[in-house]
Amino acid sequence: MALSLVASAGVAATGTGLALTALAARARAEIVALELAGAKIEELSAKPSEERGNGFDEIEEDAVRVTRMWRVWTGDPEPGLKRLEVTARWRDSQLNILTLVAVSP
Repeated sequence: MALSLVASAGVAATGTGLALTALAARARAEIVALELAGAKIEELSAKPSEERGNGFDEIEEDAVRVTRMWRVWTGDPEPGLKRLEVTARWRDSQLNILTLVAVSP
C-alpha cells in the first residue's frame, strides 16, 4: 500500500511540474512579446512626428516568433496629437494578441 501511494504522489508531482513548466514558458513568451511591442512604441515615439508611419515586422527572440503591427493615427485623440498603437501576436498552444497604445505630439 505504501509503495502505491509513493508512486501516485510521484505521478502527481510530475504532472504538476509539467504544468508549471508550460505556464512558465507561456509567461516568458508573453514577456518577450510585451518587450518587443514596448520597444516599437518607444521607437515610434522617438521619431519626428512626420516620419511615423504604419507597418509590420516579424521578430524571433528567445525561440518566440512575434509579429508586430503598428498604426499611427493623426489627430487622435485630439488635433495636434498622434495615437501610436502596436499589436504583438504570437502562438504557443494558442494564438495570443496584445496591444499597447501611446499618445504623442
